[in-house]
Amino acid sequence: MTENREEIQKMRKRLCSLLLAVCLACTMLVIPASASGYNTAVQTALILGGLTSDQAANPETSLTRGQLAQLLVAFSPYRESVTSQGTTGTLFSDVNGSDALAPYIRIAVQQGWMSGYTDSSFRPDNTVTLEEACAAVLNLLGYDVTTLSGTFNDTATALGGMTLADNVEILDTTAEGVAGTIRPSRLAGVTLKGDDVRYYTTNEQGEIDRLILDDVTGDLWTYGVLDDVRNLVNIVDDSSDTTTTTDSLSSLADNVLPSTSEILYSIIDGSIVSTLWESLTSSPSSIISYLLNVASDNTSGVLSSVLGYLGKGANYVCYIDGENTTLQTSVKYPVIAGGIAVGKSASGTVKSMVQLMPVMVDQLGAASVKSGDTRYETADDMQVYLWYKGQYFPTTLSQINTEDYYLIGWYDNFGCTAGNKIRVLVAVQKD
Repeated sequence: MTENREEIQKMRKRLCSLLLAVCLACTMLVIPASASGYNTAVQTALILGGLTSDQAANPETSLTRGQLAQLLVAFSPYRESVTSQGTTGTLFSDVNGSDALAPYIRIAVQQGWMSGYTDSSFRPDNTVTLEEACAAVLNLLGYDVTTLSGTFNDTATALGGMTLADNVEILDTTAEGVAGTIRPSRLAGVTLKGDDVRYYTTNEQGEIDRLILDDVTGDLWTYGVLDDVRNLVNIVDDSSDTTTTTDSLSSLADNVLPSTSEILYSIIDGSIVSTLWESLTSSPSSIISYLLNVASDNTSGVLSSVLGYLGKGANYVCYIDGENTTLQTSVKYPVIAGGIAVGKSASGTVKSMVQLMPVMVDQLGAASVKSGDTRYETADDMQVYLWYKGQYFPTTLSQINTEDYYLIGWYDNFGCTAGNKIRVLVAVQKD
């Protein structure tokens, strides 16, 4: 039994090294050259023949499809059979049997880790994309790439007709490369669509023991509150006539852009929900279109400046997890004020920003709130803020109530199957 455990541990280390080596070779992860994980991956790949010394010395060099095939075979039990493959025959229209990488490509294709194109080519010199590399590695590791859907039972011990293993590992992921472990109980009662599941594996008993999801929970986004949309005009345009542009943008802010207080009180009295917010948040990009339309009607000589300004980056002044934070972006995002969701890459770069949907809360519970007859679950890490005299102050749920405060809940509604949770709660003191 001990020997089996040791073999399993060795295999896991080898597979982890493969994953890291592929990511490094694809130059999708930034890892210091001194990192021990980097050295382990590269040394293992070198020993097994998956990387050349030149590739190891220059990890920033892109990996080709042919080189990926070599890397996959090197980390598999088939590496010993490379020399017995022979050099006769043509594998693909662009891969001769005598090519140095031909044996590796043949094995990778035969085992289903990679495939060619419909025009009978393999394109061995094409640079590998991250999605392509991950799919190949997961195929090698035995992950099932077929569609999986169904509903988790109330105890989160089964998905559809398949039982979850007692030690099941569930990973949620985003398109930006962020990943996080999910407790099975987080998914109790959730119905997954086919495209919610990236990959999964089963154990010898046919139970799901590993499950990789595609942004199902929404929990991997960063949530907070936008301090004030008018902060966006603090970035001076880099054109030669900066004074004119800045004055124009300030005029736009004063005459067109609503303040945070105006937005919050409009939500409280119901006017913004019925006349503006629903239409804006149904298509976030329409926020900018709306502001431009208003600008063209209410200002003179500003529209052209605004069009140029909107094509540039911005600094968003926010409160995230109670801390005042400035998010620098290369483009502007259609958010106004209040609750926002920020999508980041694994390195922390802002990749997207979405406005959360507001709802008036009239009942508070331990794990949920109610707005009229509608119940909303609250996120485990829901942030609570007090809006007072034009500023946000971090607070706690125990410090607020529905008798003394207007409560605005902000929930995610951008498509996460197990989302729609209140991520931020803002309290505004009643007069």
